[in-house]
Amino acid sequence: MLPMVGGAQGEFGYVVIHERANLGFPFPPRSFGPFSSASGGGEERASRVNRQYKRMMKKEEARKASAPRPQAKAPGAPTKKERTSPRQFFKEVVGELQKVAWPSRQEVVAYSIVVIVSVIVIASLIFGLDFIFTKAVLALFGVDST
Repeated sequence: MLPMVGGAQGEFGYVVIHERANLGFPFPPRSFGPFSSASGGGEERASRVNRQYKRMMKKEEARKASAPRPQAKAPGAPTKKERTSPRQFFKEVVGELQKVAWPSRQEVVAYSIVVIVSVIVIASLIFGLDFIFTKAVLALFGVDST
């Protein structure tokens, strides 16, 4: 459960304000009809919320100040992408293909057989189900299938 930092007392009870709500004002507002507090204790709670909010804002400003700023480019300056020459591209492709762990001939044959058998089994299953459902639908509607 996340920590709660404050709240306000109103006519309908105590309303909790969560620290991640980023509210810089007491909730519910004091000037809002039935939620206005007659006890006066809401101001002490509201100042606690405001203090917490100010601490969060100070931390956020410090974080933004310490973060490196991206370099802005001139608005009219065209951005030119560096292109790789075709020769360099193919050299890199060959280099990457040399890193690949290629399967042996025996592994390729074994995997191919597994794929072919799987395709035949699934195609047979689909054919069988299609045949059965076709016969069932035609029998249901009384159509003679010759």
